[in-house]
Amino acid sequence: MSDLAARKRELLRRRLAQAGLASTTSIPKRDSDDDLPLSYAQSRMWFLQQLDPASPAYNVCLAITLRGALDKAALHRSFQRLVERHEILRTRYVAGPDGEPRQIVDPYAVVTMPESDLRGLSEEDRDRTVERVAREESAHAFDLAKEHSLRLRLLRRGDEDHVLVLTVHHIAWDGYTFNTLSRDLSALYREDTTGQPSGLDPLPVQYADFAVWQRKTLTDEKLAGDLDYWRRELTPAPENLSLPTDLPRPPARSDRGDRRFHTFDRAVTDRIGEFAQARGVTPFMVVFAGYAALLSRWTGATDVPIGSASMNRDAGEVERLIGNFGNTLVLRADLSGDPSFAELVDRVRRVCTDGYAHQDLPFDLLVERLRPPRVPGRSVLFDVMLLFLTQGLQGFDLPGVEASWETVHNDTTQFDLALEAFLVDGEMRVEATYSTELFTAATVERFLAHLESLLAAAVGAPDRPVSRLEFFEDTALIGDAREVPETTLPELFAEQVA
Repeated sequence: MSDLAARKRELLRRRLAQAGLASTTSIPKRDSDDDLPLSYAQSRMWFLQQLDPASPAYNVCLAITLRGALDKAALHRSFQRLVERHEILRTRYVAGPDGEPRQIVDPYAVVTMPESDLRGLSEEDRDRTVERVAREESAHAFDLAKEHSLRLRLLRRGDEDHVLVLTVHHIAWDGYTFNTLSRDLSALYREDTTGQPSGLDPLPVQYADFAVWQRKTLTDEKLAGDLDYWRRELTPAPENLSLPTDLPRPPARSDRGDRRFHTFDRAVTDRIGEFAQARGVTPFMVVFAGYAALLSRWTGATDVPIGSASMNRDAGEVERLIGNFGNTLVLRADLSGDPSFAELVDRVRRVCTDGYAHQDLPFDLLVERLRPPRVPGRSVLFDVMLLFLTQGLQGFDLPGVEASWETVHNDTTQFDLALEAFLVDGEMRVEATYSTELFTAATVERFLAHLESLLAAAVGAPDRPVSRLEFFEDTALIGDAREVPETTLPELFAEQVA
């Protein structure tokens, strides 16, 4: 369990103890399958998909490389049993007579895993075909009313070399789901191929049970304290950041996007962890402070709203479920008064700690109650996001098979700029997804390099004011070395600004 998750659970235990309640939540099984509501997280995904049914923006796609003596029939059977185990993987979503979405849990679903044999192609053509097929799968939108939220495609590159393209809609997926799916699928595959018991106990509840319970439990009375907190935090509403875009912002935003990766030097990653431990905060809070500081330096803003996500899996029954238990939080970084980085981290700690202590209020319900001003072409309350996965994504563990995976991008984005940080072999890797209507790849790559250098400077001199933290590379301001043309200094300056 991540350090942030542990802190969240401790906060939850304290709040329940103060209220004189037990520290565990009991989710009952639903009475029937009639008129099943969606959870708040599902409702948000459903609504966004209805805005543009052909958009794949909320597809999650993984290309999983499987090298070794793969038993394809056993893999297929294991996925079939996985779908039988988790109702949400055989659930469809339709609009009811009142226009509100409803879940339909099908009693049975046939899992298909079509295979393409690429062994007759050259190695170069095999690689190109795998990349093409994976991108096609990731870009193929789900019809949530007719299709289930899981799609499989197996590509055979060699006798013992396969790629499984796994695509899931975000309505059934959150940041923790891959671990749950991998653990269950691996256990079922081991049982099928070795005869050893899977060790998987029956699930006490299903996702639809959680959705029914959440709708009944999150009453106005229950959420009153959370609503009061967010009303104080978000009044007045934060202004949209004036990001220095490469292209004019269009009047209506689209989901066209791309992504870039940047891996921090191991020494910088280690120093961030050491600073966090010494300061009594999480690495997420340190990276959040650095992200806010860099956004402030790029925009001049001292009020920096950043979206983040929480995984509401505090109830013991839902820890083993596949599904979307996420919620979006607006965490507002205060850089007024030019604080030192250490002081900024302390401010961020309060914002994050208090925000996660009031995470139960669904984001859409928050927007509905607060009614913040909306700007055409802009997201409500925030334009940038930060996710930090500290629990580690485990992947498949199949006997006799070496498995690795990577995410497949489908040229979409939900925000102007969204960062997702995670640790890989002791190094921090940051994935930036961005709007190609606003930024070039070079600008985003430069932003990521600036983030690393700013964080390195910040944890090395935490008492230095944020405005004095150095983060520019030698070439960041002047570009590549080249001969100086015979022209005036103002003309050179104007050229560089352009």
